[in-house]
Amino acid sequence: MLVFKNIDLKTNLKVDSVFADKYMLETILRNLISNAIKYSNENSVISIETKLDNCNMVEFVVKDYGVGVSKEIIDELFKPIPVSTPGTHNERGTGFGLLICKEFVNKHSGTITIQSDKNTGTSLIFKIPNTTNTKTFINA
Repeated sequence: MLVFKNIDLKTNLKVDSVFADKYMLETILRNLISNAIKYSNENSVISIETKLDNCNMVEFVVKDYGVGVSKEIIDELFKPIPVSTPGTHNERGTGFGLLICKEFVNKHSGTITIQSDKNTGTSLIFKIPNTTNTKTFINA
């Protein structure tokens, strides 16, 4: 089912490059952006930001202004038990996307967190070290 939501994608990328496995990073971002679209209402905004913190960690933030996630569910989202709720147009998922993201972020010695308020939106934030200890250099 193809759904058109007319979502405006805004970027604020303050990091030009990051040392990371290209395919893992692409998968993480694809999953997080897909989730943001899935749970966004029509005619809304999704923002993607990057910045370098004072510990040489690259921080990625994917933020939507959609339906949000209840506090009770947040703790379950990174567990190896599929948790999936329908999107704003009844879109479906497997419930494993965030678990895969967590595994890939962990492979980079990083962290991933969720900040969300019901009916206000969700921010998925992951940080990875910007070091040469990872497999492949990519341009962000």
